[in-house]
Amino acid sequence: MGLSQKTQNNDPIQNIVIIGADIIAWCAAVGLARGLQGQQVNISVVDIPLTNTSGQSVIHATAHLFDYHRLLGIQDKHLLAKGHAKLCSATQFIDFSEQHADYFVGCEQTQASFRTVELHHILRWLDITNLQPYSLSALAAKLSLLALPTANNDPITGGFSPQVNIDNSNYLTFMQGAAQHLGVKHHKSHITDVVYNPDNGFIRQLKLNNGDKLNPDLVLNNSGIENLFADIHNQQNRVDCHSLLPFDSRMVVRVNKVAQAKPYQQKIASYSGVVELNYMPNYHEGVLHYSSTTSTEVQAKAQLCKVLGEPDYLHTSKVKFGYLDKPMQKNCLAIGETAGYLGSSPISPLIFCQRSISKLLDLFPGKACLSLNSQEINRRLNQDFEQALHFTLLMHAYTEEKVQFPWQLTLPQLPCNLQHRISLFSSSGRVSSELNPLISRDTWLTFLRYKIRICQGYEPVLDALDKPQAMQFLQQLSQKIQQSLHHYRAYN
Repeated sequence: MGLSQKTQNNDPIQNIVIIGADIIAWCAAVGLARGLQGQQVNISVVDIPLTNTSGQSVIHATAHLFDYHRLLGIQDKHLLAKGHAKLCSATQFIDFSEQHADYFVGCEQTQASFRTVELHHILRWLDITNLQPYSLSALAAKLSLLALPTANNDPITGGFSPQVNIDNSNYLTFMQGAAQHLGVKHHKSHITDVVYNPDNGFIRQLKLNNGDKLNPDLVLNNSGIENLFADIHNQQNRVDCHSLLPFDSRMVVRVNKVAQAKPYQQKIASYSGVVELNYMPNYHEGVLHYSSTTSTEVQAKAQLCKVLGEPDYLHTSKVKFGYLDKPMQKNCLAIGETAGYLGSSPISPLIFCQRSISKLLDLFPGKACLSLNSQEINRRLNQDFEQALHFTLLMHAYTEEKVQFPWQLTLPQLPCNLQHRISLFSSSGRVSSELNPLISRDTWLTFLRYKIRICQGYEPVLDALDKPQAMQFLQQLSQKIQQSLHHYRAYN
């Protein structure tokens, strides 16, 4: 990967080519076109047949989506007003554990505190296991109310960031229009040949079947085709997660019906695997991740039909749980499922793509410093993938109780860093904080609180507090949440 001044001048990157034209590619195109506006950079999208299509109509995204929109100056109101996007205030988890068989986790980003002691410490101190009465977004979702954070500094009414269900086709149209408005070129052609620079192995030219030749300084690979740039992205730098998430198949079913959408996502644990349900006004969609060694397609369909009914649409595909530890190699950045796949939610490939583009823009290199900057981009992207993997394992696979399903894991089976995070919380009720994390600290705390039964929760300030006063604080907090709920309207 070494690149010297003798082989490459530090000229600005002027030509960027994005391979594959699904929502991931167009979202990347908009991000780069907006972020590099005024720098005379040519951006092209090559519309090759994609092999990594998920078959999903709904993209479930975290609040990072809105952060990305604000960064680009995109207005969300059009998507929400047209019904192309629906806000979600919480996620409902069903049958993942005996202790909490059915619970809602709200989208809280901040927690209330009593005399500087965080809420989760107070609840543990008072032996309160039911967290839902103290989550405004979880209660609103459970009551099918539209919960919206306010602009004030109150951590109760302003301390959460709604997630969102997006209609894939409408969001694609939205992003295509934005990209073309920003001057992104669209090539509806196939790649017939890839020419590499013999001196450094960089991609020098892409030949298309319509006779066009593109000379990229930088390529974003969203093709899903493993052998397209095999010399750059080979399987040797792939982190295989099959031993942790033993699912190799994904089934998507959709039921077309006009019904009230739900303000939450549902996740259901079953012997077959993990079912994810997302709701839009005109259709409901279910995704099941399962292993073909333990369940057949017939059994998978039966599992989804059990919760959604007979489908109007069904799509089955193979998946590989894992990610590239060097998504940026030479002058090629892997994005979308080409970079990795850890499930469709909560951190979808779209969110990974948007954060990848943000990191790329933050470190946007000249040609000679591309190699060094690539190392830093890879380091930051690896942090995201590792966080997403650990969070997915904590949410879905980890159990402190007796294992119910073949895909569940106990503490010794988890990655060392996740074991450390769980042990730290078990001993002191704390988790480490990070700069610009993919998963917020309070979100970690919420899930750890549901997952960890035995927690010492050491907090020295508690010895100076009065339990009746702490109970009064919780009562007042619950009352304030109930008062806030009266201001929300029915979700539709």
